[in-house]
Amino acid sequence: TNLATISEKQFQMCLHILNGKYRKSLEYRSAYEVALELGIIQKIPVLGTENFNKILLKNISEKSCISL
Repeated sequence: TNLATISEKQFQMCLHILNGKYRKSLEYRSAYEVALELGIIQKIPVLGTENFNKILLKNISEKSCISL
C-alpha cells in the first residue's frame, strides 16, 4: 500500500481499529490494553468529535487500508 495515497485521518482511523483488535499473541487482549497495562500510554486515544461509525463505514465503502 502506498501510504501517500491515503489521508492522515484515514491512516489514524486504521491504526485505531488495528490497535483495538484482540490478538491471540497478546493473550486475547488488544494492543491498547497491553500498552495501558505496561504504562506505555495513559489512556486510549479518541478520534475527534465526529461520528466515528459514519466515517468508518464511508471509508470502508470507498477505499480502505484494512479489510474487515
